[in-house]
Amino acid sequence: MLASKVDKIDKRLVTVETQLADAIIRLDAKPEKTMQIAIGSADGFLPDHLEKTKRAIKMLGYSTAGDVARVTKRARAVESSYLCQLERMGLITGERVGRMKWFKIVTKPLLSAYESFEQGPSNQSTLKQNFCEI
Repeated sequence: MLASKVDKIDKRLVTVETQLADAIIRLDAKPEKTMQIAIGSADGFLPDHLEKTKRAIKMLGYSTAGDVARVTKRARAVESSYLCQLERMGLITGERVGRMKWFKIVTKPLLSAYESFEQGPSNQSTLKQNFCEI
């Protein structure tokens, strides 16, 4: 009885190992695209709902969630949430003036992890400076 359970576990382990090997092979086929999707790169790999908000804020310039909501035809609360997500990603900045929060596109966006690895260690001081500005 114990031997049959061990055999079943061995068979499952072999199955998991083969599936893992297949997944690794598929990931190795397209490393750049996989890397950008994994880190949420801003170069066209945003979800559609965030991309629409980003385009609206780019068109308006310096504006509030209400202004963006009028352009996108979505609720102000939804746009506020999306703008805060974009702010956490480092694509836009937010400034509170009284009770209103004003957003604008970051003129000097952070490099993606892939770009910073390509540039090597000489770029570390620039990366630290960009992190401090936001």
